[in-house]
Amino acid sequence: MPILPVNIGEKFASRTLKKFYAKAVTPEITNTEWESIAAQGGTDRVHILSFLNDVTLRSYADATDMTVESWLGDTEDDLLLDQKFYFNIEVPDYDKFVAYVNDIDSNLLENAAAILQQKIDSFVLQSATNSVKAGHMIGSDYIRGSCYIAATGAVTGCGGLLDGSATVRGPFVADMIYRGISFDSGATWYRVSAYTSSSSITVTDWNGSTYSGGAQYDKVPQAQATVCKTSTSSNIYADIVTLRSYLVTDNIPTEGLWLTVHPQIGAIIRQCTQYIPAVTKAYENVVENGIIGYISGFKILESALVQGDATNGWYNPGGHKSFITFAHSFKESRIVKPEGRFATRYQGLNVWGAKTPVIRRKAGVALFAKV
Repeated sequence: MPILPVNIGEKFASRTLKKFYAKAVTPEITNTEWESIAAQGGTDRVHILSFLNDVTLRSYADATDMTVESWLGDTEDDLLLDQKFYFNIEVPDYDKFVAYVNDIDSNLLENAAAILQQKIDSFVLQSATNSVKAGHMIGSDYIRGSCYIAATGAVTGCGGLLDGSATVRGPFVADMIYRGISFDSGATWYRVSAYTSSSSITVTDWNGSTYSGGAQYDKVPQAQATVCKTSTSSNIYADIVTLRSYLVTDNIPTEGLWLTVHPQIGAIIRQCTQYIPAVTKAYENVVENGIIGYISGFKILESALVQGDATNGWYNPGGHKSFITFAHSFKESRIVKPEGRFATRYQGLNVWGAKTPVIRRKAGVALFAKV
């Protein structure tokens, strides 16, 4: 199939992306400082650098040499552009396709952008939910029985080991995976890394490194946000304030905070007296990037693509823009003439990926709730 030597394919791609960035929540909740590398280099991975330690601010004395601070170290994570999806649209008439592309408000552009938005937003929101730091979620905590924690991080539900009892006190549940768990009433949080059975799980430190808490006996596990809570206009503001406190405690900047919620949770937030609507958009009856307003320093966005359902609850992720890194590239965008028929095809290959480096998990939070 010959490829037509015109730029109408690139024009379709750029206009689709313009509409995507105007409507999707992804641009509002991710940082994209590495995206240009993916777009320019044609690579399927980019390297994310994270600075690890604090810079020291020292007292200065006149006529005294300054102390040289050695390199504090950083870490490099690979962001894989492993999501690959294509458009292959056939239009009977080339001139008709050109007309669709040149009309910025055409249904073809709107539909292509909407499909791209749904795919990418769904992927990014799921990535956000699974990457939140242990201890940074709000829901109904699961507290039951007693357990033994081996030095390896293996947790078993055999309570009363001190008195010789072998009673299994669980059960643990599969939904605890990736959630925070504490054995000292929330003073220290670990991450559930594996679920083996109703009486056996494995934990790591919050950053995924080997469990460092040592062997502990007869401890009551508190699994954070394993069960959803019911949000109301009376309690949701306090929960959002608590989410903010998690970030502040971990020295996350308070500028650029966001919280993406299901529309039913958004309806509850709108009933709060502390809620500040996005006034201009409210008057214009336009919702861009899902933004509906602000509360407790968070920009509130609505999306029906957050993980979960009305029965079991929705995982509503939030955090600082440094939390998730996102990169997208239109790898190919072309117009071709298929052999054996009078028609025109647009072919476009989209690749994208999202990554939360371990050190940046602390910049994320989540509310697990239903109404």
